[in-house]
Amino acid sequence: MEPVVGVAVINWNRLEMLKRCLASLRENDGGAQFVQLVNDAGSNDGSRKWLADEAYGRLLLDPMPQPNCWPSYSYAQAVNRCARFLFREYPSIRYFYPLNNDCYVHPGWLRACIDVFERDEKVGHVGSKVIYGPAKDPPLAHSIQGAGAFFRYVGRDWQTRSAFIGKPITLPEANVEYDVDYSGFGMYRRDLFEKFGGLCEDYPPIYWDDPDWGFELWTHGYRVVYCPQSEIVHDHLSERILYSEPERQHHFSSQAGAGPNKAKFMAKWAHVLRPDGTRSPILPQIVGC
Repeated sequence: MEPVVGVAVINWNRLEMLKRCLASLRENDGGAQFVQLVNDAGSNDGSRKWLADEAYGRLLLDPMPQPNCWPSYSYAQAVNRCARFLFREYPSIRYFYPLNNDCYVHPGWLRACIDVFERDEKVGHVGSKVIYGPAKDPPLAHSIQGAGAFFRYVGRDWQTRSAFIGKPITLPEANVEYDVDYSGFGMYRRDLFEKFGGLCEDYPPIYWDDPDWGFELWTHGYRVVYCPQSEIVHDHLSERILYSEPERQHHFSSQAGAGPNKAKFMAKWAHVLRPDGTRSPILPQIVGC
């Protein structure tokens, strides 16, 4: 059968995590026909040799970066490049799901997202329940990292927060479907991804592209839906290592409001997240934050 979903894994070093991610994809298709792709951003830890030795056929290999230099392109550029490749090579693909190499998936994760799309043609994006992995420092290990995300006005500033973050994954309220502002990990509709030009590439190297995509959908009449039956584990390294990585330093400085990406985002969407602290009525009700 022809694939219905294209799954792209974006990799930069962390070979053991990449192996685990790809193994989980092989084991947990959940009844959904999919094809997978690895985009390597210039790894120097043996990832490329391992991929070649495994005769892994669907690869996008970027040039090796300079020593101690994070690859210059953005996360959004990598996601868009993967999507264009998969859509070109597999015309049957209707959905697209990008993953990091430090993720692994639970059974049925793809099928659950597809079911949400098929119930309502106005659903534009489906987000998964994201769980902290065992490598996360206690007490957050095995709790919810994200169940969709919302913008809230706090202290004269718009801030983002994942719903039910740090709560048990069995929490009843976190196991129902609801609308969200945006989702960090989730499934895209191919037709809308192509219609709106994919992720906005104005926020290098990471983070503000996901909220931007959610608002693009809401302002065009589409819903962003959190689906708790689709579960993935995002197994960060320790907090000390996490904050020392250059791309993560940018991520957290931008999220806290110190980076230029947030200012750019807020200027673009000032009619949705208003300067007076009110949210546009097109956005969903905030839950779990």
